[in-house]
Amino acid sequence: MKNIGKLALGITLVAHFTACGTIMHPDREGQREGRLDAGVALLDALGLLFFIIPGIVAFAVDFSEGTIYLPPRGQDKMSSTGLREIRFDPRLPGRTGIEKALGISLAGKDIKVCRLHSYDEMAARLAAAPQG
Repeated sequence: MKNIGKLALGITLVAHFTACGTIMHPDREGQREGRLDAGVALLDALGLLFFIIPGIVAFAVDFSEGTIYLPPRGQDKMSSTGLREIRFDPRLPGRTGIEKALGISLAGKDIKVCRLHSYDEMAARLAAAPQG
């Protein structure tokens, strides 16, 4: 009975450790479709080249977990707080840098740009902003 438990544990560990997408991109779990990530697919295929069973397991786990798919275009990762982290290029200060980082134009008539001096001021303005 001990040997069966060890074998089951070993198979489980091999299955998860051979699945490259599951290791490299756990944030992608749950995706069911999309474009394939060539890097993950190549690493899984490398498992097929050297060892057939781990390669098959790697593909099976990555497809079943959804980690072999690239995230949809334009989808940002959200943190558990619901805030997105956006990195700005320090060589592009001001409006140009903000527009490039956010991928939007701040020149639209529906956009209001203002300077905030603290996190508390930002929180107050967001709370007072109309929803929708």
